[in-house]
Amino acid sequence: MRLVCSVASINLEAASRGFGASKGVRSTLSVFKKEENTFLMWCTTKNKHGSRYKLHNNVEKIFSRMLSEGKATIRLKDPHLDLCVSGANSIDLQRLVNAIKVASTGQSLLGRGVLSSAEPVQNRVIQKPRTKLMVNSKQRYPLLEGFPSTLEQLAVEHCSLLKLDSRMLKLRHLKILNLSNNKIKTLPDSIAEMQSLVEINLENNDLSELPNTFSMPNSKLCSSLRCLKLNTNQIKCLPLDFGNLCELYQLHIRSNKLKLLPQCIGGLQKLKVFLASDNLLRILPASIKCLSLEQIDLSGNDFLKVGSIPPLFRLKDVSSLQDLAARVIIKKRLPYDKESLTHFCREFIEGGRCCWRCSLYCFESYIRTAISFNIANITHTVVRMDNEQAVEVPIDCIMCSLRCYQGSRLAI
Repeated sequence: MRLVCSVASINLEAASRGFGASKGVRSTLSVFKKEENTFLMWCTTKNKHGSRYKLHNNVEKIFSRMLSEGKATIRLKDPHLDLCVSGANSIDLQRLVNAIKVASTGQSLLGRGVLSSAEPVQNRVIQKPRTKLMVNSKQRYPLLEGFPSTLEQLAVEHCSLLKLDSRMLKLRHLKILNLSNNKIKTLPDSIAEMQSLVEINLENNDLSELPNTFSMPNSKLCSSLRCLKLNTNQIKCLPLDFGNLCELYQLHIRSNKLKLLPQCIGGLQKLKVFLASDNLLRILPASIKCLSLEQIDLSGNDFLKVGSIPPLFRLKDVSSLQDLAARVIIKKRLPYDKESLTHFCREFIEGGRCCWRCSLYCFESYIRTAISFNIANITHTVVRMDNEQAVEVPIDCIMCSLRCYQGSRLAI
């Protein structure tokens, strides 16, 4: 077993004369047996053959209070020095410390699974894991060697990629993925399983949609993704459950073919930057009033005039039992699942919309209309949308009754 960690040495005799400790360096520590003696070997990139210290009756003390944090100090008698270990795997460090204690008493370590060979350490073992990689040409693309499993940031640009490399999907520690300026047309469903992604940049590709799994409730992205950049693609719509991306802070979707925003867009409670200029938007969903933004850009969209949109009356004199039951479930936040409700009933409940004026949920009985909404009410900074510097946009909203309809002063 070789423990990869950072080690700083303190010569205790020199320290007593005022000399400080050496700086911690990337190292490996291991225990090996030669003839009848057991040694501790400390290897670094500059000393691959390692410094070797006999263990039997040569360990003065081990300071192990911070083992759970991957830290420990091994004090030797000859030479009289401290080996200060940090940045180690706590479980492996515990095994090494136990092995050193056993060897210092002269007991055998055979059969304990901790002994290593005395061979020089290889560079790939001791080098600091690579966390960043940038590929900006086809010639530099790692076709054969693959991607380091320790990557946290990966940028692959101008490589004419048509799809995601399946090897990227296996990078468990990846936080930032930049695949801009390629020719990607589709994303695999398995992108939703990338559990550490904080930022995805897919600008300047040929995407027409996001996979259905992207924002499903069980998607790993729902709890990690904070920044999504989709500028300059061919996207026509976002997933219906896009509002599940509850950690999303920035959404860049300029210069696409977006016609509608999902009704659940208001569920993005942490969204602060929303840039959707130069799309095909004609009207916005009512839930947009629930956002609290720092910046919004809806310029370059051909929004409808409110007066040109006739209202749709679907009021019923008597509500159905299903309608009434669904309202109770929503109002009292009663839990339900596949076992308690049929698929049809779940779809019925989840298809309900909130009255713009009184917040009562509507299912079968409602008035659907458009009202004018000042988007300055939900943001600090607004990019003006036309030469008249207007910030009014049409909102597709639902009213539960004539009273709410009339009280909202709708432009019909």
